[in-house]
Amino acid sequence: MKHSEKIIIFDLDGTLIDSSEGILISFKKAFEKCNVKLKIKPNRELIGPPLNKTLALLSGSNDPEILLRLRESFQKTYDNEGLFLTRPFKGIGEMLEKLYCRSFEMYIATNKRIIPSLKIINHLGWSKYFSDVCSLDSFDKILETKEEVIKQLISSNNITGEVCYIGDTVEDFRTSERSNIPFILAKWGYGEFKLEDALSMLSPKEMVGYFIKSK
Repeated sequence: MKHSEKIIIFDLDGTLIDSSEGILISFKKAFEKCNVKLKIKPNRELIGPPLNKTLALLSGSNDPEILLRLRESFQKTYDNEGLFLTRPFKGIGEMLEKLYCRSFEMYIATNKRIIPSLKIINHLGWSKYFSDVCSLDSFDKILETKEEVIKQLISSNNITGEVCYIGDTVEDFRTSERSNIPFILAKWGYGEFKLEDALSMLSPKEMVGYFIKSK
């Protein structure tokens, strides 16, 4: 059994990394290659939900054949080109190093597919920081929500002790509520909203101060 005074589960996109440039470029290329017209211009606010949901919104279609072609084209471009445009938010590397050196257990629960997630983490040199990385497609059965990802992550890693979830969107906040674990809003990320009842951090540096002080 794992024990820790503080166990942190992070969201990935918009919380630890800014992958918007590579994702948006890959969306555009996918639609061009598949000769499908964009109904909505790709923008950063669309990043985060499961891929099929975003492709349906961008194409204005729920046709399984169209979505499959778009999905395959996007994945090919993103996994081999787009993901390497990913940048960590300022101060994230330092935050992870300090928490790691203070023996915090850190995990990632994300809607992003596991293959690009692991490639990005390896590319950024972050592999040592995380005890596990879980996505919708990390398990035998494809999961539908981030809430299920968190539940499976906790179960498969035999996690006990105090856990919190750090994210940047309303979805992350609601996921944390449904999972019955405390939420911390990363205000430097993609999400642009206010949560009066949520603990918020303006920067990774402030996040480090909070955890080290409260440990």
